[in-house]
Amino acid sequence: MTTRICFTAFFPVAAMLMIPIFFMSPVPAVFAGIDEAQAAYDRGDFARAYKEFKSLAEHGVAEAQNNLGAMLANGLGGPKNLPEAVKWFRGAAEQGNVTAQKNLGYMYANGLGVPGDFSEAAKWYHRAAEQGNVYAQNNLGALYGEGLGVPKNNAEAEKWFRRASDQGLAEAQQNLAVLLQGEGRNLLSESAGKNRRIEEIPLEKRAGVYMVPVRINGSLTLSFILDTGASEVNISADVVARLLLTGAIDKADFLPGLAYRMADGNIVKSSRLKLRLLEVGGVKISEVTASIVPGTGSLLLGQSFLGRLQSWSLDNQRNVLRIGG
Repeated sequence: MTTRICFTAFFPVAAMLMIPIFFMSPVPAVFAGIDEAQAAYDRGDFARAYKEFKSLAEHGVAEAQNNLGAMLANGLGGPKNLPEAVKWFRGAAEQGNVTAQKNLGYMYANGLGVPGDFSEAAKWYHRAAEQGNVYAQNNLGALYGEGLGVPKNNAEAEKWFRRASDQGLAEAQQNLAVLLQGEGRNLLSESAGKNRRIEEIPLEKRAGVYMVPVRINGSLTLSFILDTGASEVNISADVVARLLLTGAIDKADFLPGLAYRMADGNIVKSSRLKLRLLEVGGVKISEVTASIVPGTGSLLLGQSFLGRLQSWSLDNQRNVLRIGG
């Protein structure tokens, strides 16, 4: 019986009606227009963003080349043009841009703008995977698991699935479990010993509340208020915008809103989403429900995270959060 390994679905096509290509937020660059291009994209002025990114891309700026490719692949700022998107992804990928390498691998794997070629897909996934790109690691593992573009090699598949799993990617964790089950091994028994340790996370006390560093979807680390009275994790709208921009979340992650009764009796309807992974210290919890608060509201680590822990406690003398199991 063939063991089926799943590729990571970056953005579900049915939900987005867009090609699943990551748009990378640019790092500081010598070209002054990079900030203007980013600002135009942020406010939805795609025509202006396209023009600015194209100018920068033609001057060889790798981040702009990748972003221009993403806009062309999704038809933002102009007509969709997959071969042209591939051209710009390639330009950025050859400069070592990890997001473009993953995007180019995806184009070859799916025959988008180029003839489908799993060997080329494996080459570019491998380059991105070596740089730590979690999605490329998972997809490279899938190629090895199925023998697509590379010789079938379960040891290599396991290696790359483990690397992506260790970064918290749910699809990779599922793929690793499927692979190990096919080999008669048990992922739970392998990890049981690790899960017995006690994690101690230093807390910062500000204005009478404890602040704890939380990493969101392996992308962004921010300080959250430890709030045992909050039913859900709270995340602000501006943080959601940053996560959308970098591809750390997509539209498929959003949930229908719920109505909450506030302490003053008012009813507030809150937008909600499911965060793929929250990390506190070395503890990782996947699929955490969060409420979105307007603007730059407070970030709260509530019961949708804390309630998933086997045990936890506060050491008020040492200002430490202790998580067990």
